[in-house]
Amino acid sequence: MRLFRPFALLTTLCLFFSTNALVAQELCDPDFVPPTPICNAVTEIAIHPTLGRTIYPSLIDEGSFDACSAIAPENYRLELLDDYEENDVPASTSLFLPPTTTTTAVALWVGDAAGNWNACFAAIEVTGFATMVSGQIYDDADSDCTLDDGEEILAYGSWPVTVRHLSTGEVYSTITQVDGSYSLIVDDLPVGAAGDLEVQIEYPTGLYSNCPNSVQLANNAEGALSADFAFSLADDCNYLTVDIGTPFLRRCFTNRYVARYCNYSSFPIFGAEIVVRLDEFLVLENASLPFTDLGNNDISFTIPFIQPGECGTIGLDILATCDVELGQHQCVQAKIQPHDCIVPSPLWSGASIEVDGGCEGDKVQFQVRNKGAESISTPLNFNVVEDVVMYMEGTIDNLPAGEATSFEYDANGATWHFRVDQAEGHPGELAPIAFVEGCG
Repeated sequence: MRLFRPFALLTTLCLFFSTNALVAQELCDPDFVPPTPICNAVTEIAIHPTLGRTIYPSLIDEGSFDACSAIAPENYRLELLDDYEENDVPASTSLFLPPTTTTTAVALWVGDAAGNWNACFAAIEVTGFATMVSGQIYDDADSDCTLDDGEEILAYGSWPVTVRHLSTGEVYSTITQVDGSYSLIVDDLPVGAAGDLEVQIEYPTGLYSNCPNSVQLANNAEGALSADFAFSLADDCNYLTVDIGTPFLRRCFTNRYVARYCNYSSFPIFGAEIVVRLDEFLVLENASLPFTDLGNNDISFTIPFIQPGECGTIGLDILATCDVELGQHQCVQAKIQPHDCIVPSPLWSGASIEVDGGCEGDKVQFQVRNKGAESISTPLNFNVVEDVVMYMEGTIDNLPAGEATSFEYDANGATWHFRVDQAEGHPGELAPIAFVEGCG
């Protein structure tokens, strides 16, 4: 077992500037221009014959964008076309489709930071029925790795879940919703057909469970499978996490960052402090919570009270000044205290992963490096996003200590995101991510 001195959990995000902003600043101050929504005109899907299917904006979004600000996840909305009324934005970020093989017309709404909204329209064509996998995160009070009556449901959203069809190799992915539940359709496994699935949940980096985080399931006659995952809050130390990010960073513009914090302790924590450090050409203009300027580009936020298992967010409006030179990195770092859990997962190999990105001629290049003392012990999942559209997913199967592996893509002026898992059981840093904008 490795023991470590207490540390403040931190995460660092660096972005690379390569071109000037695409539109003039004066067009965005004030911003009266709505986003440009882009819908896939017709999307074919399968649903479950009795349980139907819940769909999300990512199913039909084909790269909607705004010229002045990033589009926040909560600013993608869905509704039936029959319910559409101009300037009447719906509240729902999802839509339930009943178990019928019909075509449903829907409206996708997209909003920007200034409150402008626009919509595009699409048809969802149900072409057949398929198997559904669903489940829940829960607190395994009796440590038997089974969800029993009376055990607490844990409301953790945005935890990645993947389902692999072992017979075909197809991989399906989703995230847990705000209530800790998830569900997805395995399109290439008909209801009642023979087939084996591997279901896996990805815990936030640095957290682990005494129960398995993956299970194998055999399809049943109903085509309705369930896999619940156990997780327990830390009861002997303060376990706070923080992460910070932005969809893209543009010089001469105000960019919206979001810091997300969570308390994974089994008790409330009072007076937590989050310190955000900005590089020299980044200026905090406003934030959703009161803050204190500590000097030296350090900004402090105090969270008076965080319940056990509670997560929250802080919005930060950060100006990237025009003094930033093309090709220059600008980083934002966030750390949270108290965090005095000092025993990492026994699964940690000693590897520590970082990722960096930049423009190399007519290519966008990302480099993943293991800066730790040991090789990775399990494959690392990574995903690449071009603007807001998933470009590809994959795994890094081997990365010895001190070595790096590179990935290249054709430069096309888009904003590229590269996210890779941190080494399993790592005691501090969250999943590394790098952004490159405007190459080509």
